[in-house]
Amino acid sequence: VEARLSHSIALLESGIGVGPEDVDLVYAGDAGKWIELAHTLKARIWLHQAEKLGTPAYASALTEAMSGISSNDGDYIANFSGSQAGESNPWWQFIDANGTTGRNGDIIATGSFLENLMSSTHDPRFPDYFQVGSVDTYDFSPFRENTTYPQPFVTYNENLLIQAESQLQTGAAGAALISLNAERAAWATATAWHRAYTLAPAGSATLSAIMTEKYIVLFQNIETWNDYKLTCIPPLIPPFVGVNAFIPARFMPGTPPPDRF
Repeated sequence: VEARLSHSIALLESGIGVGPEDVDLVYAGDAGKWIELAHTLKARIWLHQAEKLGTPAYASALTEAMSGISSNDGDYIANFSGSQAGESNPWWQFIDANGTTGRNGDIIATGSFLENLMSSTHDPRFPDYFQVGSVDTYDFSPFRENTTYPQPFVTYNENLLIQAESQLQTGAAGAALISLNAERAAWATATAWHRAYTLAPAGSATLSAIMTEKYIVLFQNIETWNDYKLTCIPPLIPPFVGVNAFIPARFMPGTPPPDRF
């Protein structure tokens, strides 16, 4: 996959062909934005290998991220247009009534680790994710629980956090703090997928701080699972199970589940 992405970058940089032009529904024919996206995807894939390869994988991820998505304009998001099948946000299809496919939103939001985390830390972004529902339960906010919510897949925020994570893991804690706080500062500008919030700068760039911020940014994104398998941060607890429960990153073949799970 890394090789295919590198080949794609080379083709885009060559300027051969006109591309999809005005029928490019993501970047409107901007080859530069596609190149940055490819670099961020390469950075992601290097992180997937970091548990085995160690520092060289983080170094490669950092190299790619430094050429990755450089502004909110480069966010790769899926746009949805209505409530009909095939045109609505799949999260809305799952948690709201939509024929026979609807589910209760509280099954996702209420008691979730993120809801508890953001509530307990008084994170100003809480209303972007959740709203207070009936019987003291939290549901997704009307902003996110919407037929046309533009689901983010790869973003400027994530790219900055990949930089921070990789810098910290290669011994550059000072640079990691700069990248982490650049990501937090980026929230002050509203985008298609989040509203504007002012976040206090982080005092230090610990792995816990970086990965917890990354978990918040990538909520509803499958990439959070890859991060958890690598770091087990944040320490996820299944809702409604108890304080002694935890979610294992993986089980080795033939290994019985821990008693606490």
